[in-house]
Parts: sequence; C-alpha cells; structure tokens
Amino acid sequence: MSLIKKIVEIVERSDMVDAKKHINKLNKEIKDHKEKVRSLMEANYNDFMPEIVSNETLLEEGSILENDVINLKENLNNESTNMLKSASEEVSRLTEELNENQLALITSLKLVKIDYLLHKIKPYNEAKNFKLVNNLLNDIQLLIGDPDDKIIRRLEIYKNLKVKLTVERETMMKNLIGQFESLVQTKQKTFPKNQSITFIISKNSQELVECIHTLLECDYDFQKFVDFCVNNIFQPIASRAVSLDIKENDKEVTMILMYSIEPVSDELRPNYEIVFLNLRSVLFLMRHMNVQVQDNYHFLAYLFNDFKPKIFDLIFNECLKYNIPKTYDEKNHSTINADIGKLCRNFTELNFFDSVDDKDVEAFCNKIDDLFFEQFTKNVQSSANEILKRDLHDMIHISDDATLSTTTPLTFPKSMISKSTLELIKLLEKIIRQASSCSVEDEQKKTNLLNSIKAVLDNYSFTIQLHHSNLLSKIPQQSALFFNNCMYLCNWIALNDEFEGFNIDVIINDLKRQGEEFFECQVVKQKIQLLEILKEFDPYQSLNNFQQEHFKPIRQALRQMDLLKNVWQTILPSDLYNKTIGNLLDVIAIDIIKKVLRLEDISTTLANGLVEMIKNFEEKGQLLFEADCSALNFVTNWKKLINLQFILDASLVDIQASWKNNQISASFKAEEVKHLIRALFQNTERRANCLQNII
Repeated sequence: MSLIKKIVEIVERSDMVDAKKHINKLNKEIKDHKEKVRSLMEANYNDFMPEIVSNETLLEEGSILENDVINLKENLNNESTNMLKSASEEVSRLTEELNENQLALITSLKLVKIDYLLHKIKPYNEAKNFKLVNNLLNDIQLLIGDPDDKIIRRLEIYKNLKVKLTVERETMMKNLIGQFESLVQTKQKTFPKNQSITFIISKNSQELVECIHTLLECDYDFQKFVDFCVNNIFQPIASRAVSLDIKENDKEVTMILMYSIEPVSDELRPNYEIVFLNLRSVLFLMRHMNVQVQDNYHFLAYLFNDFKPKIFDLIFNECLKYNIPKTYDEKNHSTINADIGKLCRNFTELNFFDSVDDKDVEAFCNKIDDLFFEQFTKNVQSSANEILKRDLHDMIHISDDATLSTTTPLTFPKSMISKSTLELIKLLEKIIRQASSCSVEDEQKKTNLLNSIKAVLDNYSFTIQLHHSNLLSKIPQQSALFFNNCMYLCNWIALNDEFEGFNIDVIINDLKRQGEEFFECQVVKQKIQLLEILKEFDPYQSLNNFQQEHFKPIRQALRQMDLLKNVWQTILPSDLYNKTIGNLLDVIAIDIIKKVLRLEDISTTLANGLVEMIKNFEEKGQLLFEADCSALNFVTNWKKLINLQFILDASLVDIQASWKNNQISASFKAEEVKHLIRALFQNTERRANCLQNII
C-alpha cells in the first residue's frame, strides 16, 4: 500500500497520530530532496566539482514527491479532512509547512531540470545539431527567466546559471556561424592593382537549411554578409569591367570575381547589357543558398529585400546613367527599358526579392527617361553655350521685310542683331521640327523637347552675361545688341505656335525685362558720363571775358553724343534710337538752362556767346536724328532751350510781346523770365514796366 493511501485511511478513521506521522514524513522527504538538489547545483555551478548524484535520478525523485504532495493536498481538502484539521492545530501547522515545502520542491525540480537540460547541450553541440541546442537554450531561458518565480532569482546560484546560459549560447552561435561560413564561404584577396573575390556555396542543402533556419531563429544579424555582397560583388559588377568565372561540381558551386581597384573612368565602365548578364550569373549562383524560410518567402529576400532601393540605386548610379542614349534617334532604337523590366523579373523569379512591383519598374524606367531628358537638355544647353560664346558685335542687318527664321515668318524692325542669335534660333528650330513630328502617343517626348528649348531661353540672359558681362557693362554697342537680341527672341517665341501652353508669356516678359534693364543701365551710365563732362561748364566764368573754351564741355558732350550716334543708329530700331538720343540730349539741355537761370548778371558778350552756343547745340543736336525727325519731338526741353536762346538775344519789347502771345510762357514761369530780364538789362523805367507786365 502506498504512503498516500495509508494517510488517506488514517484521515478517514480520524487517526490523528498517524496523519501527523505521515505528513511529517512527506515534509522530511521533500527537505532531504531539496538538500540533494542544493548540493548538486552548488557542486556543478559554484564549486564546479564532479556530480555527486545523477540529475536524472533527482528529477525522477522530485517528480514522485510532487505527485505525492498534490494527491495528499487533494485528500486534505475534502470534508472529513477539514474536520480533522479543525480538531488538531498540529495537523493544520503541518499542512501549512507542507505548502511551503511544495514551493521549495517546485524550485528544486526547476533547478534539476535546468541542470538536466544544460548537460544535454554538449552532445548536440558535438553532433552539430544546433537547432536542438537552440531549442534547449530557449527552454532553459524560460525556466530561468520565469517572471512568476520569485524564489529562483534570490538564490546565490541564479547569477551563475545565467552566466552558464550566456556562455552556452555564445558557444552555440560561434559554432553555428562557423558552420554557415563553411557552407557559404566568402574570401577576399587584394593585390596591388586588382581584387579577387571567391564565393563558394555548399550543395549540402539539408545542413544549409537547418543552419540558416537556426540563425534566423536566433535573430542573427547578417549585415556583414549583406555588406560583403553589396560592396564586393554587386558594386564592382555594376561599375567596373570584371572577370567572372563560375564552376560547379557535386559538392559546391564556386564563383571567382576579379576586377581592377584603380579609379574608374567613364570610358571604361561596362555596357549595361554586360552588367545585367553578370548580375544574372550571380543570381543563379546564389539560388543554391536561397532556402525557403516561410511560405513563398526565401532567405535572400529576407537578407536583401530592405536593400532593394539601395541595390537599384547602385545599378542606376554606377551603370545605367552612363549608358543613357545621347539622341532621340538612339533612344528610339534602345531596348534599355525592356532590359530593365527583364532584370527586375529575374530578381523576383529567383526569389532574390519577394517582389518587384510594376510601379517600381516604371519608376526605374522613368528615371532613365528623366536622365535622358536631363542629359539631352544639357547637350542642347551646351550647344547653345558654344553659340552664345561668340562675339556679340559679329552682327547682321535686319530689314523691315526680313524673314530670317526657317519655320516662322518673322518680321522685325530695321536694326541689327548678333549672328549668334540667328544660330541659336536655327538650333532651337531643329528641335521644334523634332517636336512637330511627334505622334499623339509621343506627347511626353514633345513636351520634353519643348522644355529643352524653354531651358535654353530661360538661361539665355545668364549665359550671355557669363561670357560677355564685361563688354555689356562698358560698351554701348554690346548692350544695344543684347537688347535687340532679346527682343528678336521674344518675337520669334510669340510667333511660334508650338509654344502654346508652355508659359511663353513668362519667358517673353523675362527676356524683355533683361534686355531693357541692360540697355537702360547703359543709358544711365551715358547720362552720368555726360553730367561728369558738363561739370566743367560754368557760364559765370565768361561774364567779362568770353572765350570759346568756356563752352568746351558742351562741345565735348556733343562729341560724346556723336559717338553714340555712330554706335547706335544702325543697331537700334529708329524709334528706340530717337527716343534714347532725345533723352540724352535733354540731359545737356537741362544743364544749360539750369546754369543760365542761376546767373545774376549776363553781359552782352556772354549773352551773345550763349546764343551762339545754343544755336550750335541745336544744329549739332538735330543732326543726331534722321533727316525726317525733329529733335522737338524727342527732346523734352528742346522748346525751352529755343525760348531761352530767344530771350538771350531779344529786346525788352520782344520779350514782353512774346510773353503776351504765350510763346515763352509755355516754357518758363513768370519769375524765371523776370530773373532773366534783370540779369540781361539794366535797371531802367522801361525794364520796370516790362517786369510789371510779366505776370
């Protein structure tokens, strides 16, 4: 009869003495078992002595005791046992002690189980059965790290157990990584100018599968392997001429990759078709290690899926962007977009990536198209730059009925423009003809072509300034030509129907603004220069001793105007020329009038000299305009200067009559006329009467 049955019979007979005896016995057996476990664990993990007793024996003994406690407690919890416990405080105390011993027994069992599992690791490690080793370590971790167990954490042996677990896991990982590196070997050897990469994959598929699965279960970081593949295989294949040799036998497949480590020149980069062929060879090689880790999910996809953008960028930046077609004819015959799609399908079919979305392929091809357009635009801009480097003063006449554009019946006012402007238009019209020939399906191509023209026109002013800024700012001829060139381009753009919808107003307004600003800046400089010359003109010096040199600044200013006539008259359209010359002459006229009006006393000699000077100015000034143009229409103060000449040469009667007839009142105020009368005539009754009538 078992111990439990005896105790139950005693309880049922209310044999209090026997109940205490058997409970005491069970408590003692648990304590003895706990002591054995303590000795075992201290010997193994504190003192590191040989085993005193088998952990399997203790595990079996503890399991029996655990069952006895459970059965005894079940019987003590029935109704008759409750009566017994209430009748004897001693039995109740022993029962509580039994509860405490049960907790100790649970901890003892856990410790023995930990020891038992730790001892099982060694043979599995020796057999390279790392999957089972990992399972054992995970089971031990659950026992040691049980958050509900408050006892085991307080034991002295707890830290040693954790250290032992850590050591075993590190040993397993070291052996496991060593196994992976023996199954998937990567070797790198560097020579003075070359690099050799050896990549060997074992065909022992079962061992490779178990190794990879276990590494994944251990959350092993494959970053080092991924970096090796990207930096030492994919990167050189994409950017360099390589020697790729792949051999296969029953045990393994081997790849030897050789390439130069010298700096890569664009001329020596391989054609993208060779790059794609080598990439496919590598993918076919790596399929031998591409084990399935989940349903429809493979090892290489796990490794490289997050690196998909980086690998695509590598292929693009190191290879494809150097293989972009240079002309639209080349692009029309190129299969680069189809080849990209095929390579992307290879990546998916060989499970290198879990998937490559069609949108990804489209985006990839769009990058090629964008780069082609960018390069095409650069080529157009480069050609335009070469044209615009030429001298602006290499000019050509434009007549009223000139038709110099090949595609647009362009008319322009009689003037001159730079030959480079016509050359630029010929280049742009060539692109327009390509755009016009585009079908409806090629709308994007047409847009890109017209955008390349837009880019040239947007950069026109900047390009001209880049090459001719010094001359533009200093030489009047250059700024006038630049103005005409801008206006001519504006006219060409406005008359070209192909530019509808391309913000032509923005381009035209910008070109106009740039041309006008540069020409206006030159006009301002000429005004400043004239004023500098006129600083020397001081009629007061001539009061008593009139000499021709006193009027030398006026003559010098007129010579400056004559030089501008020679430069501008044949270049600028007549309306703009006359307006500009008129504005500059007005600067001289204003200076003469202002300085004469400041004189307090004008002698007859000085008055006669001023009259002659003004006549000379009027004659020379009129000659600056074309024969059928009157200076009066373009010089704002021309009439005022003529009236000043009249006053300087007239009598009091003539002045009074002219004022009365409103001939000079349109030019001068009453006080100005009075001032001139006082300066010209002595203080007499006749002068006083005249002054009274000037109101």
